[in-house]
Amino acid sequence: MARPKAIVPRYRLHKSSGQAYIYVDAKQVMLGKHGSTESRAKYARIIAERAAGIAPLPVPLPGQTPQPTIRTLIEAFWDHATVYYSKIALDESGEPVAGADGQPIREPKHELEEYRQILIPLRYFYARMTTAEFSCAQLETLREALARPGQWQRADGTLVTHRPWSRKVINRMVGRLRHVFGWGVTRRLVPASVYQELRLLPGLRKGQTVAPERAKVKPVDAAKAKAIIPHVCRQVGTMLQLQLLTGMRSSEVCIMRPIDIDRTEKPWSYTPRHHKTEHHDIERVIRLGPQSRKLIRPFLENREPTAFLFSPQEADIERRAELAKARKTKVQPSQIKRAQAAARRDRNSKLGARYDRNTYYRCVRYGCEAAFKMPEDIRAKPDDTPAIKAAKSARRTEWYKANAFHPHQARHRHGTDMRKAGGLEVAQVQLGHTSRAMAEHYSEADVAKTTKIVERMG
Repeated sequence: MARPKAIVPRYRLHKSSGQAYIYVDAKQVMLGKHGSTESRAKYARIIAERAAGIAPLPVPLPGQTPQPTIRTLIEAFWDHATVYYSKIALDESGEPVAGADGQPIREPKHELEEYRQILIPLRYFYARMTTAEFSCAQLETLREALARPGQWQRADGTLVTHRPWSRKVINRMVGRLRHVFGWGVTRRLVPASVYQELRLLPGLRKGQTVAPERAKVKPVDAAKAKAIIPHVCRQVGTMLQLQLLTGMRSSEVCIMRPIDIDRTEKPWSYTPRHHKTEHHDIERVIRLGPQSRKLIRPFLENREPTAFLFSPQEADIERRAELAKARKTKVQPSQIKRAQAAARRDRNSKLGARYDRNTYYRCVRYGCEAAFKMPEDIRAKPDDTPAIKAAKSARRTEWYKANAFHPHQARHRHGTDMRKAGGLEVAQVQLGHTSRAMAEHYSEADVAKTTKIVERMG
């Protein structure tokens, strides 16, 4: 009986030449030096092209005029992006940080990391290809690779283990990739015809791709959100309630300062010093109603105008004071000495003057673990083996999906409530969106109201 043919061609060694090769449609294709990064990248590209049903590229003719390569485009765009997608770094008081030359220091925005994520596979698959050769076929190949698990290599040689991206994430990333080629057209690194062709490729559609679907972000139930308040510090509990009442972004609630709140008339108006869409010259004003004003009044008392309302350092001091108050045994002299030494070292030096999105999210997650009783057998322990760590991680992921929530879902909750109370336009203004489509994304339609009307009129 004949041996069954392998579905995926095997990476082989050509002993006489030392090159790697594979068989594609009964033809031997040489990949380059066996074990080299270039040969493995070419092998991965051919496998991805076969999975996408793309015919292999023709071999370039000798003596062709050198053209800009994908590597050249990536390096040029990255030099541009590191400046364009950056912002002025701020210190703990919210003031710009100056460098040795007296100029403000800039730090990367989150968008720069998004571009880095899509440029890694582009470079891995097509670094040596000229930009003129790149077409929809290669973009489809790359898109197919993003929808499947794999392993890529960065420019510094380190490996990146890729987990399949969801359909919507892939479509967004492909949009960023088109932008890179469009930028290349303005620098004469990419023929305009290539960019026009890439724009014609339609996005992935639901049910017509192997890319997984990610569940839509739903508004958190208000009762569920308030259930964690007794299990978090006073600062985080207030921040979460403010998001439920105002719909502000997590980054906006983290940087609240007395100087940014106009208290001359009601409702109060909070104008964040920095916000997500400020580079589009959009003004962001958040209105604070009576419940919101009641929540933040205690944090406004005896506070400097430029100091942040919600401080991790302040929360840590309050936590230690509560522990000392609840102590039942006598404090030993050695403990007093350790406390004095810790005070000299400034124990709060590792804590910032304000929360950021990540620390705020972690506090909410810990609150969910305490409020909804995460099982002890799925918590990570120092002596866990790699296999146990992986198993526990998978179980924790499922537990978080069923029990925990993200602070951003509180923004969705407020958007939905505002839409039900005053309509989509009211929700759009309060959430700070410039388009109705984005406001619809952040708020759920009032299905119950529609059902009642249909039952009455239909």
